[in-house]
Amino acid sequence: MILTVHVKANAKENKVLGWMDEGTVRISIKAPAVEGKANAELIHFIADKLDLPKSAVDIKRGHNAPIKH
Repeated sequence: MILTVHVKANAKENKVLGWMDEGTVRISIKAPAVEGKANAELIHFIADKLDLPKSAVDIKRGHNAPIKH
């Protein structure tokens, strides 16, 4: 399954903000968007919400962009 995520880094809390459209979810992440910190926290957050191991969640595209797959 590929999930499209629009990430808002450096937010007050980690939470799902809602759906932008039918295929893109907005998520805020506390970590800053430097040195992969926001990406790592996003993976941890998604894995926790979907009750999956972190190894099952991966960023395929958008490592340096706010929109990730």
